[in-house]
Amino acid sequence: MTKHEFMTLLTEELKKRSVPDAADVIDEYQQHFAFKLADGYSEEEIAAKLGDPVQLAAQFEPSGDAPETKRFLLDFATSLRQELREEHVNVLVLCPAGMVTTQENIDAIRAQGFWGDVTTNPLEVAARKTIDRALAGRAFYIPGTLNRVLSALGKVIPRTWIASIVYRRWKYAQCKWLNRTCPSN
Repeated sequence: MTKHEFMTLLTEELKKRSVPDAADVIDEYQQHFAFKLADGYSEEEIAAKLGDPVQLAAQFEPSGDAPETKRFLLDFATSLRQELREEHVNVLVLCPAGMVTTQENIDAIRAQGFWGDVTTNPLEVAARKTIDRALAGRAFYIPGTLNRVLSALGKVIPRTWIASIVYRRWKYAQCKWLNRTCPSN
């Protein structure tokens, strides 16, 4: 495998896994190639010594946007709350849905149209209400009445139906967000 092939695959895998410091990781591997090339090794030898870029990328932490990470955080916070209960420490889990924090988030929310608008909450309001609930000893908070209703429905509607609805909604929103032609539903 050449340096270009290795770096391309590593970059794609880091991006796929939403690794937050992917640029730093890429720079490190670029430097490694530069040093070893200067020592007289071929690109193929260096790539073979480094190993499979897919496996290397899997070693890095994904950003908090991954669903499995969100589930882990929910379970961890719930366990932590139970563990610290005797110490009179409260842990609250916030499940905020859409939050206007960056231009990228704004664009993604706009691409969702009506549903993006009605499930998004003002940051200041969500922050204030979260603090109020934490001080009141609550364990869990979902900002927005519609978001709480959708969460409750998600517990009684079959998962296959929910998966189908969410898939169609996000597929359309992603097409719109990325300015692609969307197939009709």
